[in-house]
Amino acid sequence: MDNKKTELEVNALKLAKQYDMLKRGTTVIAAFSGGADSAALLHWLISVAQNYGIKVMAAHVNHNLRGAESDGDESFVTSACEKYGIELFVKSVDVKGRCEETGESTELAARSLRYQFFEELIKEHDAYIATAHTSSDNLETVLLNLTRGTALSGVCGIPPVRGRFIRPLIGASRRMVVDYCEKNSLAFVTDSSNLTNDYSRNFLRHEIVPKLEKLNPAVTESVFRLSQYAREDDTALDAQAEKLLKIEGEEIRIELTDEIISSPSVLKRAVAAAADKMGASNISAKQIEAVCRLVCSKKTGKTVCFADGYTARTEYDVLLFGKKREKAEKEQINIELCDCFYDKYATKVKIIVDCKKKFKNFEKNYIRNGIDCGKIKDSIVLRTRKDGDKYYPIGRAGSKKLKKLFIDEKIPQYEREKMPVVCDGDDVIWTGLFGSAQEYRITEETECAAIFEYTERKR
Repeated sequence: MDNKKTELEVNALKLAKQYDMLKRGTTVIAAFSGGADSAALLHWLISVAQNYGIKVMAAHVNHNLRGAESDGDESFVTSACEKYGIELFVKSVDVKGRCEETGESTELAARSLRYQFFEELIKEHDAYIATAHTSSDNLETVLLNLTRGTALSGVCGIPPVRGRFIRPLIGASRRMVVDYCEKNSLAFVTDSSNLTNDYSRNFLRHEIVPKLEKLNPAVTESVFRLSQYAREDDTALDAQAEKLLKIEGEEIRIELTDEIISSPSVLKRAVAAAADKMGASNISAKQIEAVCRLVCSKKTGKTVCFADGYTARTEYDVLLFGKKREKAEKEQINIELCDCFYDKYATKVKIIVDCKKKFKNFEKNYIRNGIDCGKIKDSIVLRTRKDGDKYYPIGRAGSKKLKKLFIDEKIPQYEREKMPVVCDGDDVIWTGLFGSAQEYRITEETECAAIFEYTERKR
């Protein structure tokens, strides 16, 4: 008997070890269509099961697309598993019905139903699913991605491991599969739909790949190596992007340094990662580009809206992601100058009234946030800012519009909208950020003073 290992075995063992695919004591369910690739996979898994201490099962999906031929595949798979003495899980699905319901292509609908079944098996049996993807499948996937337009992730092809899905044969070519089946006298079925060019993948397999192999007989192996290198770069860039994200309450922020702005590949990934963490994983490439253009424009206070009511906005040197904010409340409330507090406009405003006190050597907070009640001319109101608001804060060089003060201090737009403003009629006498107005300041002659304090509510 020839005990020399085939190329497929050598390759599969190498990848299984490299990616820790076969964990001792686990259950591995082989996706078994009955074709050559899956026949080789199942046989190989059974052959190494004892050494790796794994339990092998199989799963088959009858897509009901080829009538009696589909049923024949199911019968073949059932007989093979009985011969091997392993448990088989079979599911019959209605691919055509799903296509009519969702508008998906036949390929996509079949894949969706197939993986839905696999996910169920993973949960039910705490298992790993082994699929029989090969390097030839990887080549076809990369070519499909290139023809449709892709980023680096499309060149990465089919990953050897994705969560509970493992692909021990991903480094083996279709030729290696055929050699393995011949050596081990493995029977398999041939899907007649794979012999036509009705599907894009079949067209590439029958028409394009043979021409590429004339240019380079090892093109399958070459593209597999390319995918490996691309995955390494992809992973490294993703890690860089992840480090940029800082979660603050319900928002995610990215500090916009010159280095980040000049690194579009990292910035795009950071935007996508932030959107995903916010729950907007369906952000499109076009929306990511829009956010990146906003960042590169270096404009502040601007917002890009994307899926599910989420926004990305620039505030000077920070990019902030969050839920679309409601417009600030514009109504105003009358307030009393007594010991009390008001919880409004995403802030808490507290008022302390000190009466009949000689204001000598009083603390700094009184100077900055106190007003002389004797100078009040009208009713006192609490509100947020309005266009045209203007006042002369203590310690500033003259009167300025509130908007200009915000800009000078680089206060983000969303902070401006919720900043509390206290007015004597139409005159601004205090704001949460800049303190009291010069005209209403406390002096040694003040007999009654109101001191304002404010804190921002946690988001």
